[in-house]
Amino acid sequence: MASSAGNAPSVGLPAESSRFVGRSRELKQLSNLLTRARLVTVTGVGGAGKTRLALQAARRGRQAFPDGTAYVSVADLQDGELIGQLVAGAMGLTGAMHRWTAELLAVQIGDRRMLLVLDNCEQLVGPCADLVDTLLRVNPRLTILTTSRELLAVPGEHTFPILPLTVPAPDCPLEAFGQYDAVELFVERARSVLPTFELSSSNHRQVAELCRTLDGLPLALELAAVRLRALSLEQIVELLIARPDLLDGARRGGPLRHRTLTASRGWSYDLCEPKEQLLWSRLSVFSGAVELDAAEAICADDDLPAFEIMLLLTSLVDKSILIRDEAEGRVRYRLLQTIRQFGQSILETSPAAVLTWRRRHRDWYLEVVRQTFLDWRTVSRNERLRILCDDIANRLAALEFCVEQPGESVAGLTLASSLYHYS
Repeated sequence: MASSAGNAPSVGLPAESSRFVGRSRELKQLSNLLTRARLVTVTGVGGAGKTRLALQAARRGRQAFPDGTAYVSVADLQDGELIGQLVAGAMGLTGAMHRWTAELLAVQIGDRRMLLVLDNCEQLVGPCADLVDTLLRVNPRLTILTTSRELLAVPGEHTFPILPLTVPAPDCPLEAFGQYDAVELFVERARSVLPTFELSSSNHRQVAELCRTLDGLPLALELAAVRLRALSLEQIVELLIARPDLLDGARRGGPLRHRTLTASRGWSYDLCEPKEQLLWSRLSVFSGAVELDAAEAICADDDLPAFEIMLLLTSLVDKSILIRDEAEGRVRYRLLQTIRQFGQSILETSPAAVLTWRRRHRDWYLEVVRQTFLDWRTVSRNERLRILCDDIANRLAALEFCVEQPGESVAGLTLASSLYHYS
């Protein structure tokens, strides 16, 4: 029997401390999905805005859940057995239960038509998945919306991945900036620090460069806006290149894992298995995207066999470390710049390792260039252009290695020649 108005849990969503900006298309899609799916998991890299989007969708759709909406964050929990306690409290369930198991929760929820928002599940993905699976099997009128850097892998789960916010190209005119969510968010947060801040013809290119440097990542953009208290926009853009830790300590409030980019990336790193961590650090030598064959050839060794690379890449995609891009039947993987920088910081703890993996990276792309020249007459011009243009960022990184290291002039000239003809 459905609960009456007197004993139904009230809407329990945390209040917003700032205006929700952008993602109008994603918000509409997620809200529609919640009307037809009983389990939706919003996935994405740390700092992408999963929680804000999920809460906004929950607010928009709460009229569809007459018995209430409950919110639970498991981010700070270490013991998975305590999740039930938090859910029971959020749902307003009472009883002298010493330990709220999934089965006891299911009995108490009954046939209430409710929405449960379970936030930050990646920390305890196993216990969260077990709880969600039990509740959905027993409670047919319950809908669950979760956020996680990693999939729950529960039957019936609908995944809703979100990418960073859209950013303007270097040649984007000022009048077109209004269509980019990253710009809108940065300007909004900048005005909360400097009320006189305005997007103008004198600063729009710096704003665009800032948004691109930070990959359109909402957390990074908000932390950068806070730095306007002490630095000019131009200084922030310049310092971000030389000092990736510039945004650390920019604010005190909010979850610990979101107070600095380093903390957010460290959180993701700790959630990875040792071999995933190893591959993450080695992938940081790539600039731009990488295909499976390059990752296998460059990153594999006795500690990380080539036959495991594909599964590890898949796992890093599932954990929102890598972004998977597909075009014309070809899949490529890429790290956001801030995630790549964290991987580099791990790799740089061993200077010898940096040299080893950068040289292997250089060797691979040097061979790509040589083979393309050898196949000059047998491969079409368009195919040559595709091969070389797809890898231009990695060839530039390989050329940079040759410039920095003594005795690499011949290899450097070969790479430079390929850039001259095809870039």
